[in-house]
Amino acid sequence: MSHMPLDFDILLLIMSLSDNSTICVFARTCRTLNLHSATCLLQNGVSLDAERPDDAISFVQFVTREGSQRLHHLLFLTIKLSYIADESLGLHFLTLFQHILSAGRLRGLEINDVEWILHLEPGLAEIIVQLESLQTLHFHDVGPLAATLLWTSRSFLVSADLRMNTTHYYRPDDEPYDEDESLTLYTHGLLPSLHGSQATLQKLSISSLYDMPGSLCFPNLLELTLLDLCGHGLSRYMRVFPNLQVLSVNSIHKRLVPTLAQQQSLRALRVANRTYQEKARPWASLQRYTGPTVGLYILAFSCPIRSVILSDKDYPTEVGMIQEVLDDARPCHLELSTGSAMEVGFQAARQVS
Repeated sequence: MSHMPLDFDILLLIMSLSDNSTICVFARTCRTLNLHSATCLLQNGVSLDAERPDDAISFVQFVTREGSQRLHHLLFLTIKLSYIADESLGLHFLTLFQHILSAGRLRGLEINDVEWILHLEPGLAEIIVQLESLQTLHFHDVGPLAATLLWTSRSFLVSADLRMNTTHYYRPDDEPYDEDESLTLYTHGLLPSLHGSQATLQKLSISSLYDMPGSLCFPNLLELTLLDLCGHGLSRYMRVFPNLQVLSVNSIHKRLVPTLAQQQSLRALRVANRTYQEKARPWASLQRYTGPTVGLYILAFSCPIRSVILSDKDYPTEVGMIQEVLDDARPCHLELSTGSAMEVGFQAARQVS
């Protein structure tokens, strides 16, 4: 059986829709496909991993080579290098982002340990600030340099993932920030630093929302992930994110943990949130909640929630609390993950009923 010949334009289309391993197979077949394979690989996104830091330098040299048009095809870049002892790495990153600024069209940028990366080269943050094509931005371990970058960024973001770790931040003189100063520098200014994307942001994952000024409003934000739920009243969330559809809570902030065992304190937070909803327009657009029951209990939504996914393995929860939140939410879809003690409580409740 003979193979049906395919024109190169068809082969190029197939290769452009393939995964990276398949593209590499194409690249080994002939010179023409080999030349086009770099374009396809760049369009699929590039991840610079900590396991092979030398590859990061090779990649920068590859895409910034004089006369090369490869950088124009780089759409998504991930940098996962952590504390690599190579002083030249910062200069290579500076060269890369300078070329992206002048000839690239980068849409997505993810940097783990962003504060360390920015410290490698003083001018790096100033170059990234000027990028206007970014739509997706993921910064992990945000510190003072990254926070300043966010404040002055010229991009209009559609999706952002901002995470902080205040346990190991250091000043340029290697002196650590204390906890209070860390909160002032990072946490209080993190959400306001996205002020330039108020009209465009649709998806946000962020650490605690301590500071939500009344002037902020993200009317197009549909999906919000709180890495840790702090003690803000529901009124602030409804004001800043009026059309939210999906809310996920990863954990309860450490400041609220002592309150979890005090039913009276939890009830007070719940009553305050419920009272606000009785005075204001209910948050009727919420379609899904994912997180611990206690988070949903505190927020006390009065509107129906179509899909509810509760996970209570890390927090003490009573059967009565679950019953209250489900009476409020009236979900069409429910997933419940509990500890063994809670399962015993459910069995006892069934026997009584």
